[in-house]
Amino acid sequence: MNWTSIMEQTIAQLIASAIGAIFLTWVIPKILHKKTEIKETKSKSINLFPIAVFITSFFAILSIFGFYYQWEKFAYLAVITIVLVMATSWIYQRQCPNCKSVFENRRTNTEVIKKEQRTYHYRPLTIYYYSDGTEKNRQYDKHEKTRIENIEIRRDYFECSCGHKWWSAPYEVNLNLESRPKPNKVKTQIRNPNGFDAGINQDGF
Repeated sequence: MNWTSIMEQTIAQLIASAIGAIFLTWVIPKILHKKTEIKETKSKSINLFPIAVFITSFFAILSIFGFYYQWEKFAYLAVITIVLVMATSWIYQRQCPNCKSVFENRRTNTEVIKKEQRTYHYRPLTIYYYSDGTEKNRQYDKHEKTRIENIEIRRDYFECSCGHKWWSAPYEVNLNLESRPKPNKVKTQIRNPNGFDAGINQDGF
């Protein structure tokens, strides 16, 4: 590693730390909040969320610099950032707003605020495979189809062992998402020109 690379990474780390601190002290408190029933109890747990936000921001900025300067370990930084984003999101969803505990609370109820129906537009998809099982090509039907899907707007309620109660922001659940039409898969007798196939050597379906 030459001096230029060392300076680039050092500057990147300093900038990442600064931006992470900004997100931690100003941006995150502005955009994230939870509706709560406030109870005057002392917080005894470590607040993991701002720590997770700072670490995630740090690696996110390093990943940006790694991509820009084409660092050899950019792929590792990107994977670490994705994992940290998921972990930070989980901590935020699970953390008690009062005592900051992540593991001492539970969901007590889920309320269905609203039910509605939406039209889902799609074109049937057929996927063709070579005789060795690798994908050959995809073909969408020329005619669009529609179907009605049922949507529920829900809100979760939580309670912590410290006695604090709160509820989540409303979120959507598509009750028919799993039953959406699946692609039609067709295996052909065409050999893969880019691979080895000792099976059928005649072309056709």
